[in-house]
Amino acid sequence: MLRNTSFFMLVVFLIHSTNATGQTGNLSLSLQEMTSTNGINVKNQSWALAGATKENTVGSPYFLDNWAKGDVLFKNKTFVPEPDAILNYDKMHKKLILKKSGTEVLEIDMSGIRSFHLQANQKTYNFLLIDSSSADFALEVYKNNHYSLYKIINTKFFKADFVSRGIETSGYKYDRYVDENTWYIFQGDKNLVSFTDVNRASLKKVREAIPKSKSFLAENEPDDYKESYLIKLVDFLDK
Repeated sequence: MLRNTSFFMLVVFLIHSTNATGQTGNLSLSLQEMTSTNGINVKNQSWALAGATKENTVGSPYFLDNWAKGDVLFKNKTFVPEPDAILNYDKMHKKLILKKSGTEVLEIDMSGIRSFHLQANQKTYNFLLIDSSSADFALEVYKNNHYSLYKIINTKFFKADFVSRGIETSGYKYDRYVDENTWYIFQGDKNLVSFTDVNRASLKKVREAIPKSKSFLAENEPDDYKESYLIKLVDFLDK
């Protein structure tokens, strides 16, 4: 489990891919090859696992509550972890981390990655670069024949700030990790519109960028289930 009430230090190998050819292939790398000095620069670094959160903390800095199987597509090769290796994504620091053999953790250099995939909860979560000008990886939320929905997750940490002034109170009694998403609607490989919340202002942007959305938006008001609402919108656009 990633959540742990104890604070401890782990050794991390920061992996840098030095092959800049940009070519892709079906070659798979083992962990031994990944951490060798043959084309890969390895650096030892002391690192604390950010998942050591308190029991009264709401949310998590990690995408998944547990480590998961997965694979990584580098700009030059495909890396499929060995059977005992498991992955997770640190949303706060936007880092992909790999764990093997008990406490050994590898932090993979994100600059060499084209996409990565995590397998958990009987589904595959696909993360990929959707904007050539940004290093942030987007989660593929929904993909249909012509239209797709993506989101970039920005997670922030807020300390407990509860204040009592007699009758009046404010703030939270617990620490919080809060996800602030940026949503993207694509048609094929083209980004049609992006927005940071699902409200009247953002849906006006959608209406102007995608005229086909007007009838759906007129008949369906957004609710608290923002992601489900946007999936229904994208599904409607694809019909």
